[in-house]
Amino acid sequence: MNNTFGQNDLDTQVTAAISPCSVTGNTAANLPVTTACIPSGAFFDALKSSWPEFIGTARINQPWGHLQIGAMVRSDQLNDGQRLDQQFVGYGGTISGDAHPFSGAPGALGKDDIGFGVGIGTETAGQLANGAGIVTNFGSPINVPGFGLVNPLAQTAGTAAGTTAAWNTANSAVRRGYDRLVQSQSPRSTDAWIWYQHWWTENLRSTLEASGIWSAINTNLTPGQCNKLLTTTHGNLIWSPVAFVDLGLEYAWGHRVTVANFKGDAYSLQGSMRVRF
Repeated sequence: MNNTFGQNDLDTQVTAAISPCSVTGNTAANLPVTTACIPSGAFFDALKSSWPEFIGTARINQPWGHLQIGAMVRSDQLNDGQRLDQQFVGYGGTISGDAHPFSGAPGALGKDDIGFGVGIGTETAGQLANGAGIVTNFGSPINVPGFGLVNPLAQTAGTAAGTTAAWNTANSAVRRGYDRLVQSQSPRSTDAWIWYQHWWTENLRSTLEASGIWSAINTNLTPGQCNKLLTTTHGNLIWSPVAFVDLGLEYAWGHRVTVANFKGDAYSLQGSMRVRF
């Protein structure tokens, strides 16, 4: 889910404005010392899956490589336990494969490999890596007729105009008005990747890979910290002195663009040693 707090996952977010309590800080007479001192995410983490995600794939393996297609269908439900109950269906598909361009060539060159993949879908969420779930203004300040600008994070008695002590009750007029004005959409995500593996010798190889994902996020429903574009590029050199040991060095570059067109880059250099048993 993408909303005013950025990209949230199922059952992982807590209310940003509520701090964890402490046993010594519980001053109300009706709170025992055994009160759970954790934030509550019940209000703003209203996203849930109403049924399992369905995935199907078909694959052809050949001496020259392989070709695979896949499809998925999933669902999301936005339900705050009161007047908000919206349901959405996501779907998408992928095609990927690899080929040995110099198959049959003598020496290490015959082991070279090139691969690719493309995925596209609506409300794919995690079925495409870093894909977008529903986009909603739930949790953001909304102008509710008769009450003014309603901000759920400050909607308690005695605060700004439009607040009510009954905000969190089922019969709250401001809550009913707010829930009726919540808008949500299913965004589209598209990703692609390509890689090439070259064998310098029988025990020395390199892989160059580039991948990226683009999501169409409605900026009228969510602020600018959500991801619009993510890309990564990797290049490595791996040596296998014996068949079951890999020693490697890899460089990676990542690029991020938010829906507000803020941009950032990340760079890393890492080494690895893998022993297979």
